[in-house]
Amino acid sequence: MQNIKTLKFAKSGYERVSNFKMEHWFLLIFLLAGFTFALLVPPGWNTDESNHSYRIQQLSQGSIFSSKTIDPQTELRAYGGNVSKGLIDLFNYTGSSAPGAVGDRDIKIKRRLYFLDKNLTGIRDNKEKQPINFSGAALYSPVSYAVFVPVFWIGTKITLSWLWIIIIGRIIGVIMTGLAFYFAIKIIPIGKWIILAIGLIPTVIVQAATVGADSLQLSACILFISYTTKLIYRYKKLGLFDYAILLALGSILVLIKIAYAPIIVILLGLPLLRKEYRNRQTVLPIIVIILLSIIPAILWTKFVSYIDINSNPQSNFTAQKSFILSQPITYGRTMFNTYFTNSQTALSNIFGSFIWDSTPLPAIYSYVCAAAITCSIFVNDQREVKFSVLEQRQKIIWKALLVFSALSSAILISTALYIYSTTYRQSSIVGIQSRYFIPILPLILLCLYGPKLSSQKTFKRSIFILSCIAISGAVISVYLRLYQSPVLIIK
Repeated sequence: MQNIKTLKFAKSGYERVSNFKMEHWFLLIFLLAGFTFALLVPPGWNTDESNHSYRIQQLSQGSIFSSKTIDPQTELRAYGGNVSKGLIDLFNYTGSSAPGAVGDRDIKIKRRLYFLDKNLTGIRDNKEKQPINFSGAALYSPVSYAVFVPVFWIGTKITLSWLWIIIIGRIIGVIMTGLAFYFAIKIIPIGKWIILAIGLIPTVIVQAATVGADSLQLSACILFISYTTKLIYRYKKLGLFDYAILLALGSILVLIKIAYAPIIVILLGLPLLRKEYRNRQTVLPIIVIILLSIIPAILWTKFVSYIDINSNPQSNFTAQKSFILSQPITYGRTMFNTYFTNSQTALSNIFGSFIWDSTPLPAIYSYVCAAAITCSIFVNDQREVKFSVLEQRQKIIWKALLVFSALSSAILISTALYIYSTTYRQSSIVGIQSRYFIPILPLILLCLYGPKLSSQKTFKRSIFILSCIAISGAVISVYLRLYQSPVLIIK
């Protein structure tokens, strides 16, 4: 009798697991990997985490705008503000004190897992303030850090250590981004496996486990693209809820980084592709949503126009803008040199470039990620609508919109880096990182979505297996490089 009960329990457990949809497995893997990275990577070692943390702490004190200060390292004019000395001490201790600096290799080799270090767990906000330069984050609006500001404010009120404030912030970022991809997979009518494969790229998970603007940026972009695609492929009469969702997501993704404004343009696909949307009651609200999504970002850019120095003190914002407008052909050659002549490590390692250059993902795992992404283009979920729901002409228009949005965003990203991070009239753009192009990756892959492979089940399993291999490799690489002896180099 006991054996029968045990067998029934095992069978019911197997059935529950077998009923897991792809998005459930995704969320489980994403959260496990995200929490691991949140605990494994020392504070400040993720991209710009120290800069963003200073900005968040400034906002949590009620200061919306950054002010002039002096960079203690270069003694040059910079922008930042007075922040908790304890937070500065935390990043000093982990070797990432300089804005945007890579962690000190000697420090990482000497010390054990950082959250076990009593010297770190005891650093709290003692009300002592210190001016600090975080020019790289001074331009960001409060919306960029909406999920982290309450964590910093409450954490300091209940005297949590800065270490645990950072860890809690990271965990919240992981949960938010994981849920965003989870719901994106559920609602998008085509390319569900594309969204899943992108979400399981180690770079995406690490950025989600970072205190900064990237987690909210990724979440807003992926949900906006998925929701718009849903409305195009599955017609429904738009209501107030739909307009509110589109406006909220569009405003967030543009307000964080105005370079992603072209993503909003895919909304025009609604009236262009579906005659059901070609009426005044729908077209007018869509135009209003596009305008209301972009205008706040333009206004914020105007508010912070007094900031004329970024991470590169040699850059000249005004002169660079003037150069681009007065000599667009010359600037066009600069972009060509950047992407088609010079080496772009960030772009070639888009699946394995994270934690600055201190822990690059070994090439083999980047290839594994690329294989998983490639497989995702050629498989579909049984819940997806038929790709043929659109006529051939409509498909061409839809893909043209996706290409336009992706290409325009890439150009704006490059131009922003040329203005804010590149020396005046330099012949190539500096500061390009792979994470800047991840929000537009769904647009590119949806353009390629179409013909299906046979043996769907095999390729779907392969996507999960390949993604898990890449994630496991990333975790092992981070641990070995950050906490173990360096690999010997034989000359």
